[in-house]
Amino acid sequence: MECGRPLEYVPASFQEDGICIDCLRWMKEAKYRSFKNRSLYMYDDEMKEIVAQFKFRGDAELVRIFYRPFRSLFQKYFANVSTVIAVPLSKEREVERGFNQAELLATCLPVKISYPSLRRRETEKRSKKTRKERVSGSNPFYCVPGMATV
Repeated sequence: MECGRPLEYVPASFQEDGICIDCLRWMKEAKYRSFKNRSLYMYDDEMKEIVAQFKFRGDAELVRIFYRPFRSLFQKYFANVSTVIAVPLSKEREVERGFNQAELLATCLPVKISYPSLRRRETEKRSKKTRKERVSGSNPFYCVPGMATV
């Protein structure tokens, strides 16, 4: 299993030959082959509530519960990585939430956080889209011309 998701919790219709369909998709599509994904938690009802409280209700202090597990998983699977780039939020979304949750989670990791010329266009909230719309949607990111890139 590439992502670490326990298959006993993955419905049979969402796995093939002992691999979840997300991992299969990532392995088959050339544009994703260089990506590496690991799941730290099962996204069950309890985790959905914690994520909602952290991400949508502005409880930035919850980052503390992720510190050790994120750091440990990162050191186990990404030991050769020296820099991370937090997924940027649009300005509107960052003002709405009060912080960039990806950037805050990145501070848990034992590496440098890079702030390149990557920006995000304002788009409809991903939480309002279906999974299919999120996966097949257009890329909301762009590079600011004239700024240094990683």
